[in-house]
Amino acid sequence: MSAGVRAGLVALVALALPRAQVHADPARGVTLDECLALALVQGHDVVAAEGELAVAGAARAGARAGFGPRVRVDGTVTRWSEALTADLSPPGALMPGPLLTIRDSITTSATLTVAQPVTGLWGLYEVYRIADLGVDVARAHREAARQGLVYQVTEAFYRRLEAAELAAVAVASVEQLTGHVERMRALEAQGLAGHGDSLRVAVALSSARQRLAQARGGVELAAAQLAFLVGLEPGAALEPVFVPAAASASMPPPSLADAEVAALRQRAELVEVAARIGQARAGADAARSRLVPQVALVGTLQLSGGSAFAEEQAYFAGLSASWEVWDWGAVRHAVREAKARVGLAQAGLARLEQAVRLEVRVAHTGVVAAAETRTVAAAARAEAEEHYRVARGRHEAGAGTTFDVVDAEALLTQARAQALAALYEELVARAALARAMGQHVGNSGSAAAHAGDAL
Repeated sequence: MSAGVRAGLVALVALALPRAQVHADPARGVTLDECLALALVQGHDVVAAEGELAVAGAARAGARAGFGPRVRVDGTVTRWSEALTADLSPPGALMPGPLLTIRDSITTSATLTVAQPVTGLWGLYEVYRIADLGVDVARAHREAARQGLVYQVTEAFYRRLEAAELAAVAVASVEQLTGHVERMRALEAQGLAGHGDSLRVAVALSSARQRLAQARGGVELAAAQLAFLVGLEPGAALEPVFVPAAASASMPPPSLADAEVAALRQRAELVEVAARIGQARAGADAARSRLVPQVALVGTLQLSGGSAFAEEQAYFAGLSASWEVWDWGAVRHAVREAKARVGLAQAGLARLEQAVRLEVRVAHTGVVAAAETRTVAAAARAEAEEHYRVARGRHEAGAGTTFDVVDAEALLTQARAQALAALYEELVARAALARAMGQHVGNSGSAAAHAGDAL
């Protein structure tokens, strides 16, 4: 499926999604696809890009209007101080002769002019090409904004989930240490444990509560960031959930070569620069069009009233031409400037292609490294769980110390947090690779149906 078709489908999902549902029923939870649908409709960057596209469309319509003939109507109504007359009696006549009215006290005139450019159509066409490519530029810019926003929302979605899961790990740590404190105090009351052992566990519990407070603050900040990106108020209630039908993070990423090919074909930034190169070339052609004479077809209809020496109705048709034969090289230099802009745009495209390849390589390496890290972290978590189970069992059997249990619990909490961090780093890395390839990422985050289920 092409990026354009995918974007259209997401937009349709957004239009079908009841926004009030997100506000009214936050307990239901929102999926990544629902967050993306909201963001692609009301996200700030996308809304601004839509405005730019509307401006470009209006500019193209205005340029298209230049092809047709120009119709102009001029009219005047003049009131004079008095009518202008002439005495037609012969010289020396005893009686005044008839008076000839040369001009009435009120005269009128109206002129209708129709002008159709001929040679000027070349320049007008190039101006239209620039405006038409401007729509392509704005459309590509909008797509780039959508791709960037999709990645930002995806990352914020995962960070919100990660923060919630880390808070759950902190809660589990507090609960484990609370139970251990209660056991140690009971043993201390029976004389089976020293006061120092109880204090050691109490200190560990205080540290766990501090981590829990920090984790809850992280949840609030991550939630505000996600709400902002989807176009809601920072305090909006959004409870992200995984979708079990989503693609698994354990799926192998595409090869580096395939990822580079996809990026060069799909990245909106490359499409935008290519359109700007077309604009620069059209600008050079528009400058060349000024070198030829400007010829136009002209037709005029004139209507006059109140004057004896003006025809009441007259019309004519013909050609008008103008040619600026000497301008001290202004047009020639304008052509040179336009050609230079083409060269600059082409150089910028080559540089951008290299930058895209580098971005894809970095993102691909990040996915591979994150996948390996997640595997190692999952194994370390399993080992830490077994170590905690053994340490706790030895302590309950009287063969281990309180320090062993506290240290094992700290290692277990750390391993759980690292396993979660590794999972979400891989999900974010996969989203970054999709962004680098110019793709819209969807709900690719169910390496497990819910990360906390594995804890």
